[in-house]
Amino acid sequence: SKLADQRMLDVVAEDDFDALSTTDKLHRILSARLEQAAPVKEAVRRGLSHLALPHHFYTGTRLSWATADAAWNAVGQPDRDFNHVTKRTLLVGVYGATLTYWLANDDPELSATKRFLEGRLRDVVRTFGAIGGLRKRVMGA
Repeated sequence: SKLADQRMLDVVAEDDFDALSTTDKLHRILSARLEQAAPVKEAVRRGLSHLALPHHFYTGTRLSWATADAAWNAVGQPDRDFNHVTKRTLLVGVYGATLTYWLANDDPELSATKRFLEGRLRDVVRTFGAIGGLRKRVMGA
């Protein structure tokens, strides 16, 4: 998992990466991780099944958090406030749902999986926008 996290960040060095929005950067990073895992999909499935066992809960949670933390840090979000926890927790959920989607279908080009990932990331952005708007209305009232 640590090696996969390191390899997924190779996309940060691409020429156009800095010009992308935060959402697109996260999409590119997580898509890279899926692309690298595609040749060993069955190993990923078995590894996740192993980590889903109750006595491996801590390890699985820690590895998921490390992936989300690495992705957020790579896009320039190393914040250490309440948003730090919220952003990473939401990204763990997005990536977990995407992994489940990927494992459940036969998508050799990953196009459907990448669309699914993009949709979940956009959902999170919309949620944050709604929360921000609500906060302004409550605080301004």
